[in-house]
Amino acid sequence: MKKRLLFFLLLATALHAAARRQPKEKDFADYLFAYFEGGSDRQTQEQLRFAISKDAKDWYALNGNKPVIASDSLSESGGIRNPHIYRAPDGCFYLTATDLHIFGQ
Repeated sequence: MKKRLLFFLLLATALHAAARRQPKEKDFADYLFAYFEGGSDRQTQEQLRFAISKDAKDWYALNGNKPVIASDSLSESGGIRNPHIYRAPDGCFYLTATDLHIFGQ
């Protein structure tokens, strides 16, 4: 029992230390763009997609431009808009998006 507890304490400490590591600017090499598409198949519209770029001019859609995360797992309406990646002062990255849920519909 003590060995198991010690193992979990060491694992938690290691995970905590890894999560708190601050990336340095030199560690970043590419750009990531979060977007949705409104002109394709109705079932795949307003779903989260990602694209990458080396120079922030020429973009390559990931996953064959298919949704990376289904919006119904993120929103009540099943659709999202305005995905945005935010880098917080603590160095962590956050992804936000607008849920299309409108009361009364």
